[in-house]
Order: sequence, then C-alpha cells, then structure tokens
Amino acid sequence: MINYSQYTLTNARIVTPEKNFIGSLEVENGVIISIKEHNVLRGIDLAGQWLVPGCIDIHSDYLEKELHPRPSANFPLPFAFHFVDQRAAACGLTTLFTAISFSENPDARRTYEVAIKRSYELDKLSRTGMIRHFIHSRLDPNSEKVLDYLEAMKQIGSLKLVVVNESIPGQRQFKLDDLIVKRAKMHQISLEESEKRLMAQIEERSKVDKRSEIMQAFKDTLPIGSHDDTTVKHVMEAHEYGASLSEMPTTLEAAEKARELGMWICMGAPNYVRGGSH
Repeated sequence: MINYSQYTLTNARIVTPEKNFIGSLEVENGVIISIKEHNVLRGIDLAGQWLVPGCIDIHSDYLEKELHPRPSANFPLPFAFHFVDQRAAACGLTTLFTAISFSENPDARRTYEVAIKRSYELDKLSRTGMIRHFIHSRLDPNSEKVLDYLEAMKQIGSLKLVVVNESIPGQRQFKLDDLIVKRAKMHQISLEESEKRLMAQIEERSKVDKRSEIMQAFKDTLPIGSHDDTTVKHVMEAHEYGASLSEMPTTLEAAEKARELGMWICMGAPNYVRGGSH
C-alpha cells in the first residue's frame, strides 16, 4: 500500500528547466524534497514514463465545446465543467484559466448576462475540481454595456486575469474581406448586404472606447492584458493604460515592442504547433 505522505517515484524520465533524464524523485507531504539522476531500488516504477511539471493554461476556450458540442446540443454548466476538469488533468494541466467573453454576440451564444451568470457559477464550481481553476475575462471596450458589469466582476474570487478584446470588425487579427464572406454565408445574405452591415457595425463600435474605464477598474488588483495586438501603436496604447500582458500578438513587430516595454507575451500553443492561427 502506497504511503501518500512520503513516497518515491523511480525509473521516470524527469523534465527539469535544464534537461531531461531517467531518474527518481522523492515526495514528502506533497513537496518534492529530492531529485536524483539515477534510479533507486525502492519506489514506484514509472517504467520510463515522462514526469513533467504541471502545465498552466492561461487562456482556454474549451468550456464552450463541452457546453455546446453540437449546434443543437446543450449541456448544464456543472456537467460541462466536470469534463473540462477531467480532460485538463489528463493533458497534464494543473491550473486552467477558462476564458469568459464579456461581449454581445448572440451568433456565438455570447451576451453580458450569460457571461456574468457563467462566471459566478464557475467561481463556485472551481472549488470542486481535480485541478486549480481560475477565470480569464475578455472584455469588449467598444460597448457601453461593459461598464454595467465591472463592479459585479470584482466580486468573483476566481477571476485572476482581465484582457481587453477589441470588437471592431476588420481590426487586428480579422481581415474585413474574410468577414464579409463569412457573415454572408452565416446569415444567408448577399456579399453587398454583408459589407453594408459590417460597415455600419464598424462605424457604431468605433465611436465607443471604454478601455480606460476597464483598465482603471482593475488597476493594482489584477493583471491586465491586451488581446490580438497587431501594430506597435496597439502595444504602446495598452502599455500606457496599464496592461502588463500582450496576449496573442498577431505580428512580430507587436511582440517585439511588447518585449521592449517589459510586458509579458502569451502565444497560443496550438497556433505555435500549427504555425499560425486557425
């Protein structure tokens, strides 16, 4: 019978910041007390399996896949959370930040009401998971409505990261021509009508910028980021408002400017593996 207060793992391929090797690792009361670059006679034999530090995912959109695996299939949040938790643990994640979009996009089942309700439910469920769960909020600065939810968000204990996510069509990572075609197919309208609607949306949303209010609301309490920085100007603007994270910069120039300003830079791991955004 294994004594889980003190045990040794051996014959494991251990990964450290410097290298990986076959060796053994001793744990006492949940804390690693020694790592050896050789096997020991007594211990739990891992038969050469990889033993790596727990991974932290600071931006996961996966919850929506479990909530809505098919367009007409909808599951309750506790049910979806259970499988998010299990899958994350199976992938070697020990901390997961679930992204919640505070924006108005009914086509994607996203509204401010849904976002705040889901955040409060997730806050309660976060204490029941196998791994650590936190909330990563993506806030739309091009909406007056976002201001109505800032105070309520401050009461969410598991909210640990706030990122400003601009919603003006054709800006940052989304090319306008591609959006015109996509929206025309989605709404079964002509390209001309799709372009007309998008231009009206651009005009309407460009009049509103609540970036300053968002940054001020969470200043000195939570890390603040800027999503999809594309130009040097985007990065400088975010930095001036108090952002310390450039999340998913879409150009090398933006990433270099963020590095120059001493900001953290987050890249999408799947995008890195694929060589580009999907």
